[in-house]
Amino acid sequence: MYIIPAFPKHCAALVSHIKKSLVASEQDKPHVRKVREEWLEARQPFMQRMPEQIVFIDETCVKTNLTRLRARAAKGKRAYDKAPFGRWHTQTFIAGLTQNA
Repeated sequence: MYIIPAFPKHCAALVSHIKKSLVASEQDKPHVRKVREEWLEARQPFMQRMPEQIVFIDETCVKTNLTRLRARAAKGKRAYDKAPFGRWHTQTFIAGLTQNA
């Protein structure tokens, strides 16, 4: 166990190495709680009975203007690189994943 130097030894047992997990505060709202309960009671069992009908949709993209702004060079020398100029684009890819994919 890691002991923080400013802590007395009898307080070392109080130090936790478990990371904090954040959850949405909206989960405490009554209408959100109702929708979550409906999801667990009705939709989730339906999906477990028919997993072959589930399709997971995923989206990702690549931008052509992502160029590093900094570089390393020998002392007294300048770092040079090339980047596309003016015609930057975004390529989007959407995929549907199924059980038999």
